[in-house]
Amino acid sequence: MSIPESVEGIWKPPNYSFDDEPIIASYIRGEDIARVAGPSCNPDTYFWRNIAWSPDGTHLLGQSDDHHLNLFRLDDDKLEYVFSVHAPTTLLSFAWYPFARQDDPQTWCFAIGARDVTIKLIDAYQGRTRATYGIIDHTERFKGPQSMAFSLDGTKLYCAHDSFLSIASLDKPGVYSHTSIRLTPSPRATRKGKAAAGQKGVISTITVTSDHLTGSTNDLVAIGTFAGTVGIYQIKGEAITDAEQLCLLGWKEEGSNGIAQIAFHPPVPHILFVTSRRASVIRAYDLRYVGSRRSFMHPAAEVALIGILQCQSERNEKRMESQQRIHFHLDWAGRYLISGNKTGEVCLWDVRSPESELETPQNALIPPLTRWKAAEDAIPAVAFHPSHPVVVVASGSRFWKSVDSKEDDVEFEDEKSLTYTVPDAALRLFKVSSDPIM
Repeated sequence: MSIPESVEGIWKPPNYSFDDEPIIASYIRGEDIARVAGPSCNPDTYFWRNIAWSPDGTHLLGQSDDHHLNLFRLDDDKLEYVFSVHAPTTLLSFAWYPFARQDDPQTWCFAIGARDVTIKLIDAYQGRTRATYGIIDHTERFKGPQSMAFSLDGTKLYCAHDSFLSIASLDKPGVYSHTSIRLTPSPRATRKGKAAAGQKGVISTITVTSDHLTGSTNDLVAIGTFAGTVGIYQIKGEAITDAEQLCLLGWKEEGSNGIAQIAFHPPVPHILFVTSRRASVIRAYDLRYVGSRRSFMHPAAEVALIGILQCQSERNEKRMESQQRIHFHLDWAGRYLISGNKTGEVCLWDVRSPESELETPQNALIPPLTRWKAAEDAIPAVAFHPSHPVVVVASGSRFWKSVDSKEDDVEFEDEKSLTYTVPDAALRLFKVSSDPIM
């Protein structure tokens, strides 16, 4: 993969074109990677749940369903397997270091989080552990983060847990070196008569941007939970850990089965995109109009909802019964938002001017600008390349053997006896421009 030469001093953004249907440049089958990733991998059930390009665009990380994190290198117009990192327990989350560059050894790394073990900072050259960060709860047990995000300056790692957020400083590896922010009052405070308010539930997703709401230099962290709530917090350093002081906004997504993903609009950070599990839409909120009331029991003000992006056609609504997350992605300039769906389609919207482009009559659905059939299975993740006109699409989902099948009358008494197949597990690289990829 060629990287723009630093001596030129000019970086050219990718020239996307969606006038014609994107062309597949290359693809990788899940079963092929399973055979080289490790003996514990099952080629028949291997697929990816999430993917992410490195900041310099030379490599791609893929989180597999069997707790492996695969690293791929982009070589010309195809992905080449490099190595895998196997999590000792359930792999929960991963995140690239925000300034990672292959030609800079100090920055070339990523973090992974697994259940009940320490967070690891992994060297992206050989897959070795550079440092570990132990997040310990009140019962003296390690807590793996359900989601992770680095601070904007790359010095801290925000880690999401059950009703609390932990902040680990990268220069202080080890245990007992993190700061914890409880999102709900402690049991002791509740017994003293303090209302049991706050953002309850397991944090499912977090994202970070600059503090545009108050104009400070602090990070602004958006938090979504499996309880269906969204909270916006201003991180003021290690001295202040009271969530009530840090919380700026909060609301409950109406009809949500748990927040699957949230993301700020890159050049317009007061716009927040939110999607839930088993939902067929992505909602866009203008945080300036959410209101100052922080209520995790009520929805946001109607005036704050500026757009509802329709990902799934009504005739395919029954496919949304699965709890599998569907991740969306915004390109670097915030012009396009792209998402897969449960029927193997990739949908794309033009969101370059959110206030004008997304504003529609209340509760009106916004269809995609374009869509194309990318796979024969669900698409849990898609990602724009940061500097080239390509999109990578991950496909795959569990199709469980039906108990009502007429072929046999097997009774599934044990969960281990349940079997499933993955019809189309693959990573596909789509070319979305007439310009060459290199």
